[in-house]
Amino acid sequence: MPAAAPELILLAPGLLGPWPRPLHAEIAAGLDTPALGRLAARSRTEAGAAGAAEPLALEALVLARLDAPRPDLLAAPVAPITLAGDGGTPGPEWVMRADPVHLRTDVGTAFLFDAGHLDLGAEESGALAAELNAHAAADGYRLEALRPDRWYVHLPERPALDLHPPSVVAGREVGPFLPAGDDGGLWRRRLNELQMLLHASPINAAREARGALPVNSLWLWGLGRLPARPAAPRCDTLWYDDPLAAGLGALGWVAARPLPEDLRALLAATAETRGARHLAVLAHCHGAVLSNDVGLWRDGVVTLERDWLAPALAALAAGRLSGLEVRPALRPEGAALRLSRGSLRRWWRRDRPLARILADSDLGWPEALG
Repeated sequence: MPAAAPELILLAPGLLGPWPRPLHAEIAAGLDTPALGRLAARSRTEAGAAGAAEPLALEALVLARLDAPRPDLLAAPVAPITLAGDGGTPGPEWVMRADPVHLRTDVGTAFLFDAGHLDLGAEESGALAAELNAHAAADGYRLEALRPDRWYVHLPERPALDLHPPSVVAGREVGPFLPAGDDGGLWRRRLNELQMLLHASPINAAREARGALPVNSLWLWGLGRLPARPAAPRCDTLWYDDPLAAGLGALGWVAARPLPEDLRALLAATAETRGARHLAVLAHCHGAVLSNDVGLWRDGVVTLERDWLAPALAALAAGRLSGLEVRPALRPEGAALRLSRGSLRRWWRRDRPLARILADSDLGWPEALG
C-alpha cells in the first residue's frame, strides 16, 4: 500500500482581515480569488471561539499550532527559544528579548523602527551592549547581544511585566505598548536610563554623522523560561523564515526549514516525506492588517491566491496532498478552514466572492481591530 500523501497547514493570519464591515466591498473590489472562494465554499469550517480581539504575533500563533505549553499567549516565551537558535544555552533563568530599535517622536507620540531599519553591525552592537551592561549590572540583570538585531536580558527572577512583540507595534503609536504590569514602572524607568546612555554614546554619534538611524532604545518582549517540549507536536516540519523556527529546530522540537517561494517548491522539497504534516507560515497579510495597510494586504492576498491557495487546491485534487487546513485568524482560537479531497468535490457549493467571505459573521473573526 502506498504511503499517504502529506497534510498541509497554511498559517496565514490576516488573510481575511478583519476589516470594518462597511468597507468589505471596497476592499475586495477587483481582487480575483477563485481558489479562496472555492476553499471557503467547500471546506469544513472550525468555528472560532469568542474572546479578546487583541491580535497575536506570528511567533505566538506558531507556538499555539505546535501545541507548546502557553499559560498566556500574549506572553509567549519567544526569548529562550530564539536564544537557542542564536547559539545560546537557555538555562533555568528568565530571559527576555531586548532588541535594539529607533523610536521616532512626532508631536508627542513615538513610532517604532525595528532592527531591520538600523543596519547595525556586529561590532557596533557588541560595543553598545557593553556600554549598557556596565549600568545594567548594578540593577541585577545582564544584556547579551548574540546578534546585532537580537539582544537578550538575563534575569534571576521573573518580573511582573506585560510586554508586546514589535511586530504587533509596527506602524502604531508605541505608548500603549510600553512595559506594563506590577513591574512596568520599574522597567520603564530602566529603559529611560538606558535611553540616556544610548543618547550619549559615541557609537550613536558616529552613526548619525554618517546618516544612519541611532539606536535610541531597546524593545522588551518574549519574556519566559524554556517551556517543555510538546509531547506530540501537531506538525513534523515547520516552514518559517523567522529566528523562532531556528530555535525550535535547534531544540529538536520540530524539523525547521526556510519557507520556499511557493507551494510547488514546498511539495518538490517534501517528495520523500510521505504521510507527514507540514506547517507553512505565510506572513503576507499579518503585518498589513495590524498596520491597517489595505494596499499591502491586497498585494498579500494576490500572492497567497497565486502561489499557495490555487496550487494547494490543485495538489489536493491530484492526490499530492491528503488534507489542507488554512488558518486565517489573528488568534489561535479563531476560525479555520479544513478541506479534504472528498469535500473538494462538493460541486453544488458555489464559490464565494471575497467580499462575502470577509463579511461572513459565522467564522469567528472580530469585527475590526481597534
